[in-house]
Amino acid sequence: MTRQHVDDSMAKVRCADPAVMAAIRPVIEHLVEAHNSHARE
Repeated sequence: MTRQHVDDSMAKVRCADPAVMAAIRPVIEHLVEAHNSHARE
């Protein structure tokens, strides 16, 4: 999963409250980072 996937996912749920998106985004990015570092091992 890449940052592009995150951006695409964000675009799909753009109708969501911007405040909600702002709260969720760091969590998703953290999960992506964790997944990517795990996949590299």
